[in-house]
Amino acid sequence: MASTTNFLAAPSFDVYRPLAESEEIRLLELQPDHQHHGIIKCMLQHVMIPSSLPYEALSYMWGPQKYKTIELNGKPFQIRENLWQALSHFRLGAEPRTMWIDAICINQEDISERNHQVMQMGIIYSQASRTIVWLGLADSQTELAFQACKSHAENGLSHEAAYLHRNNLVLNFDDDELKAINSLCSREYWGRLWIIQEVLLAKHVQIYSGHLRLDWIYFQFVLDNIRQTKDSRMTLHQAYDIGRICSSVPQRLCSFRAGQSSSERRNLEAQGEGKEFLGLICANFGNSKCAEPKDRVFGFYGLAHDCCKNTITVDYSIPWFQICNAVFMHYIFAHSFQRPPGQILGLEIPLEKSQKFHRSLELRLLDYNLSPRETYDRDSWPRLISQEIMLNYDTHGTIRGEISHIFPLSITGSELSKTLLGSFSSLVLEQVERTKHFANKSQDGGHSESLTHDLDLVTSFPLPRCTAKWSHELGFPSQSELESSRGVLRSHLTLERLWQLLRIDVIVRTQPYYASTRWIAFQNDGTVCFVPSAARVGDFLVEFSNSDVVALVERNGVAAYKGAVVGRCVDFLPSDRKANIDTLDSFSLQTEITLGLNFRTLQLLTAASYNDCSRVFD
Repeated sequence: MASTTNFLAAPSFDVYRPLAESEEIRLLELQPDHQHHGIIKCMLQHVMIPSSLPYEALSYMWGPQKYKTIELNGKPFQIRENLWQALSHFRLGAEPRTMWIDAICINQEDISERNHQVMQMGIIYSQASRTIVWLGLADSQTELAFQACKSHAENGLSHEAAYLHRNNLVLNFDDDELKAINSLCSREYWGRLWIIQEVLLAKHVQIYSGHLRLDWIYFQFVLDNIRQTKDSRMTLHQAYDIGRICSSVPQRLCSFRAGQSSSERRNLEAQGEGKEFLGLICANFGNSKCAEPKDRVFGFYGLAHDCCKNTITVDYSIPWFQICNAVFMHYIFAHSFQRPPGQILGLEIPLEKSQKFHRSLELRLLDYNLSPRETYDRDSWPRLISQEIMLNYDTHGTIRGEISHIFPLSITGSELSKTLLGSFSSLVLEQVERTKHFANKSQDGGHSESLTHDLDLVTSFPLPRCTAKWSHELGFPSQSELESSRGVLRSHLTLERLWQLLRIDVIVRTQPYYASTRWIAFQNDGTVCFVPSAARVGDFLVEFSNSDVVALVERNGVAAYKGAVVGRCVDFLPSDRKANIDTLDSFSLQTEITLGLNFRTLQLLTAASYNDCSRVFD
C-alpha cells in the first residue's frame, strides 16, 4: 500500500503529548512491515534520558520539501521523502525498532520544546546504542566505495601488526576506487551541519546507503591511511581524488573521533573529558549547510565544553550576530591565547584562529560596521566582558614594505598623465607582468572580479587606535637597489597606461563605492595593494604567519619605534605576499613588529570578505 495517501496530516497537538520533565524525550517505535511494503506505522513513547531502553539515533539530512505520509500514533503525519525512504529500509520484518529521529520525536511547531531539545541532543546521541548514518539511496559509485573500504580495511585490520600501525599503511587503490571514495566523501549528507555532533558523539556508527551498509571503523581505517598512498607514480586524477578526500568533512570527522586533529585537541581531551571548545568546532565546521543560520552555533552545543555552554544559552530569539560575538569572545579570551616561546608572562592572540572562525561563520567586516552596538556594548555581555577583555593583547607580525606612492582609484584627467620615472616605473612593470601571469592562470582569463570582491575588507579602524612597536629603525631596500638586484630596465610609465594594464577602470566602473573610498598604494618594491583613504606615504604594511591578513601601520612622529594600527589592506595579487617576503629575505631586512590589539580591532582585522561568504543557506 502506497504511503502517499491524500488525507490531511493531523495537527501537532493531536499527535504530541507535552514533555512533562526537563530530562524527558520521545522515542519512536518503528513497527515491523508485516504486510511487506505496507504503510509505515510508528508510535511515540516518553522516556527519561538517560534511558534504560536501548535505541538507535538516526543521522540524516532532511532533504527537499517533498512530503509523504506515515501513520504516527494512529494518525496521518507528513515527513520528507528522504526520511520516508530511510524508514522504508530500516523497518524489520518481525519486530519493532526503537529509534530517535529529530523530525518526528521533537514537536517542530513548539519553539520552546525545540530550544530545549536542541540542548539535549548531545546526551541523546551519546546515549544511543549506535548512530545510523543515512546517506540516501545508493548508486554504483557508492556501492564500489563501500566494497573498496571493506576489502582494504578487512585486509589491513586482520593483521595485529598492521592494526597497531594502522595510520601508517600504504593502501593500493585503483583509479575507479579512488574516484568512488571521493564521490562517497562528497555526498550531500556530509555538508549538513547537524551531522557533525551526531557523528562525533556516537558510541558506534554504521553508514547506510539504500540496502548497503558500512561500519565506521572500516571507513575511518581507509581515510586514516589514504594519505600514505601518494607517491611519484600517482596519476593526476589519483592526486586530485586523494586531495579532495583528505580535505573532506568525513576526513575531519575521523580525525576528531580519533583525537588526532592537533595538539590542541589532545590538550582538550585532558581538560574537558572529550568535549570540544565551541569556538574550535565552529571554526572547523561552521560553514556546513543548515536551514537556520543560528544552528551553526546551536548545532554544536552538545559537543561543547561546560565552560562554553555557560557562555550562551540555546535561544533562537537572540540575534545571530550577538550569538557569534559571545562564542568568539569566549573562544579567543578563554581558550586561544598562546604564550610566546621563552616568555613566562604575556599572552599572544593567534590571528589565524580568529580569521578561521570569521570565515567559517561568514562574519563580514560589513556586519561589524553596521552593528556596532551589538558588537561592542559592554552591558550586553555581563557574563563575558571583564576588565581583562577591554585591554590590549599582543600579536606578532612582520613588516614587509613601505608605501612610496599612493593614488585614489578615481583620479582622472591630467593626474593620469603623470609619468612614473626610472626605477620605480620599472618595478611597477614587474607587477604588471605578474598580473598578466595571474590572469592567464585564472579560469576566465581575467582577474578583476576576484579582486574586487575582497575590496570590502579594506577599512580604516575607528579611534582610539591600537598601538604598534618594533625594536629598531626600519630599513628598506632603495628602488635602485631593487632594480639592480632584479636586473630590470629603466622605463617610463604614465598612470593612465598603468590603470589600463591593471584594469583599474573595471573596478571604478563596477564598484563605484569602492572607487571613491579605497586608494591604490605602491610599496617601495613596486608591488601594489588596496588601502583605506587614511593611508599615507611612509606608512608600512604588516603581515602575519598562517594568515593572509595585511594591516596598515603609521609611524608615531614623536615616539621612536612606535606607531598605530590604522586599518586593513588587501593585496592586489595573492602572490604579492611571497614576493615581498622573498625581497626582504634577500636584503636581510625582515623586521618583527608587535601589535597590541583590542577585541574590536581583532574582529575588524580578521572579518571575512563578501567572497568568503558567497555560499547561500539551503
